[in-house]
Formats: sequence, structure tokens, C-alpha cells
Amino acid sequence: LNLMNLYRESGSRVQRASLGTKLERPFTTSDGQLFNTFVSLRGDAYYSNVNHVSGVSVNSGGAGRLYPQAGIEWRYPFSRRFGHSTAIIEPKLAVYAAPNGGNPARIPDNDSQTFEFTDADLFTPDRLYGYDLVDGGQRADYAIHGSWYADNGYRADALFGQSYRFQKSSVFGPGTGLQDQASDYVGHVTFSPSDFLSFGYHFRLSQRSLQLEHQDVSTTVGPYWLKLNLGYVQLANDPRDQQSALKQITANVTWWIDNYWSINVGTVRNLGNSTSEVSTPANLNTTLFGETAGNSLNNSISVSYTDECITFRTSFIQSGIRDRDVKPGDAVVFQLVFKNLGEINLPTIKSGGG
Repeated sequence: LNLMNLYRESGSRVQRASLGTKLERPFTTSDGQLFNTFVSLRGDAYYSNVNHVSGVSVNSGGAGRLYPQAGIEWRYPFSRRFGHSTAIIEPKLAVYAAPNGGNPARIPDNDSQTFEFTDADLFTPDRLYGYDLVDGGQRADYAIHGSWYADNGYRADALFGQSYRFQKSSVFGPGTGLQDQASDYVGHVTFSPSDFLSFGYHFRLSQRSLQLEHQDVSTTVGPYWLKLNLGYVQLANDPRDQQSALKQITANVTWWIDNYWSINVGTVRNLGNSTSEVSTPANLNTTLFGETAGNSLNNSISVSYTDECITFRTSFIQSGIRDRDVKPGDAVVFQLVFKNLGEINLPTIKSGGG
């Protein structure tokens, strides 16, 4: 169950209610092949009201949709022992089917406007991050997955795959990696010599030219109770606006005070020119984040409580991004997550931003 009420002083005001269910049945054959089959159904109901500055309402009304989907996923792991280590090779294949389309014009898109295909989206039935658009049609995802585990704690993992859409039309536009029937190639390589250190590299290659369209490099250092994560992200030019590549660095530290309480401090900074429009907040909190924030996209401090039932998180977020309704400013965000039930985003306190 998901409920949303979006209020704007100028522009569309939208209420949404979504309810879904899913039935899965995994099984294993006698020779070790692993299958998972599922059917799912989601219903969405919308009421939108477009308000202009004059106060005149147009295009108001309700809309609804049913989104059924079915799929079958297969993998066949092969393992072999080499001295003091074990290697696993695993081909993977999945076929997903849903009705074509499913995105009528009367349903406004507020939460699915940004998408980029990555290896995390392979073998995900609905690849869109929000509810307003659905991933309709039929497709096949396929990949080769390998992993290696050494007795001394060393481990590595790699994946390389692609997705193929059986119909020509798609909700995914240029620059997403899914604009063609055959998607771009995606994959990752990770290596961890111990529980205190790990490295990761994720990438996307153009299926036409093999040009590098996305790369994400990260490293994590520290014991379980104090982790430092550093990352670098680079994207190729977006064909929609032909602006220069996006380059960002991220850093965050997580400190577990005890088994329940943790503190996280993080920052995202822009390097050089970017497709993101960056603006320094007029009320920049220099005590918390320093004097130089011209390239700052996001700074945050959060305190979390987690137990076997719930997670409650309070975050102070300072954003330097300006994009349509989004303006630079500060916000205090409260989140309450019930494990296996869902997440509640409590009212946000904002200053200086939209």
C-alpha cells in the first residue's frame, strides 16, 4: 500500500493510492537449476488538479490503472574448488511480461522522471523507481555472473549482462540505456580482501559503440561499527541536452554507537561542468559544512534508531540543486520504517528551498 498527496502552490496537485500483491513460487530441479515464477497485480488510483497562478483549475479529474505482470527467472550455478578457494559461474535468464503501455496521459508523472539503466536493474521486474510510470511490455534479461571465495576471507564478484525488449515502443527515453530494443551492456566487478576493506566498480557500455556511458567507483574502509565510504561517478553526455558529462564525488561516514543507534554524515560534490544545476544556498550553514560549497550538491547528517521491528531516522539535509520545483535550501526529514510493512515519510521542515 502506498499513499501520496502532492501539494503545490502553482502547478499540479495530485493524490495517489496504490495497492498491490505478488505471488511467487521458487523451485529447484534435480540437476541444480534454480527457477522462480511469479504473478503480480497493482492498482493505482489518481486525482489531479492543475492550478495556475490565477487560481483557475483545469485538467482536473480522476484516473486509474491496473498493472498485471508475470515472470520466470532461471539461474544455473556451477561451482568448482581450486586449492584454498571456490569459484562459481552462474548463467542467468529472466522473461517478464506485462501489457504494453499502461501509462495514460491523465496520470501525471511526478516520481519517475529520472532513470538510468544499471546492473542493479537487471532481473528487476519493474525497473522504474516510482509509481507514476509502469514498466510495461515484454522483455528478457540475461547475464553471466561469477564469484570467487577464498578460505582466508578474500572474495570477488563480477557480472555482465543486457536486456532485450520485444516491442519497439518504450517509456524509456534517450540517454537511459534502454532507448533501443537491445539495451546497453551493464556490469560490475567487486573485490574485498577482508571485512575491513572493499572495492567496487560498476559500468554501462553503449551496445552500439561500446563507449563508456557510466562508471561508478567506490571503496569502503573500516570495521563494522565505523565505516568510511568514498565514491566517484561519471556519466557521458546526455543526448537530450548535449551538456557535458556529469562527474561527482561522494563521501560518508557511518558510526554505530551501539546495536541500535547510528550517526551518518555525508556529502555529494560536483566536479567541473555538470548537467545538474548547482546553486549555493543563501543560508549555508558554514558551522556544519564549511565555507566552500559552490559545487556542493548535497550535505547531510542523520541519526537513526534500528531494532528488529522499526527504523526511525532524523536527517538534516542541505541541498544545492535547483531543478524545476526543487530549490536550494535546508530540510529536516523524519522517516519511520516498519520492517516488512512499509515506510512513512513524516512532514518535512524546510527553509530556503521548494
